[in-house]
Amino acid sequence: MEAGLVVSEKQKDEPIDNGLPYWCNYYQLASDTDKNATIAECNEVHRIVKKAKHGSRLFTAVFDKEIDADKVAPLKARVKALMQRTHPDKAQGLEYEFKMMQECSKWIKSGLPLPQQPHQANDS
Repeated sequence: MEAGLVVSEKQKDEPIDNGLPYWCNYYQLASDTDKNATIAECNEVHRIVKKAKHGSRLFTAVFDKEIDADKVAPLKARVKALMQRTHPDKAQGLEYEFKMMQECSKWIKSGLPLPQQPHQANDS
């Protein structure tokens, strides 16, 4: 793709001042689409791992601090792949995303809280 080409994407935006949702075109250079997609994926993975490690907070209460055991391995592989794609030696301008993926890797290695097993009828 040439750097001079412009691509657009139509997204549904949130309403402003209690109005209705609306559609908006977002434009970017064609050469930046891969970089922007990588940044968006890093932000999504960081949000998922952070929520699994630290939970969500509402005022002072912490809740939703769990992840299924079968989702940890694919998440770990996804973090590792993103670390390789955002490594400063391979990609310029993605240093912040590389640090985010390092943080995610550290959180996964330290252990993510898994959901508590429900009590069986014969458990004491």
